[in-house]
Amino acid sequence: ALANPGQKKFIVLHTLGSHYRYSDRYPTEFEVFQPSIRHSHLGLHDRQARELLVNSYDNSILYLDYVADQIIRQLQQTGVISAMWYISDHGEVLFDQDCPLSGHGHHSAYDHRPASFVWLSPQL
Repeated sequence: ALANPGQKKFIVLHTLGSHYRYSDRYPTEFEVFQPSIRHSHLGLHDRQARELLVNSYDNSILYLDYVADQIIRQLQQTGVISAMWYISDHGEVLFDQDCPLSGHGHHSAYDHRPASFVWLSPQL
């Protein structure tokens, strides 16, 4: 899309991001935090899986960071005025602090404060 002719472009990339099953959201080479949920039978709402879930979620964030970096690098290589805005569709709860819940849709502060950042080219 970046190589297509045209002065102005609006490109939308939709990713699966860090949705459960987290270990399905990143390649094995990004499995830095271990143990992960990849080879476990435990599920999202199983409190015994907390460490596995958190590690797998963190691995998915690590991969997301890599993907975002690759997009930014491509934008930089064009040398044109550009911006990138990343926003998640929701936050996630992973038995955080005293919360007995996991996943999303629980109307918690974690759900309603999704990750977001903006990158701007130097010309902006």
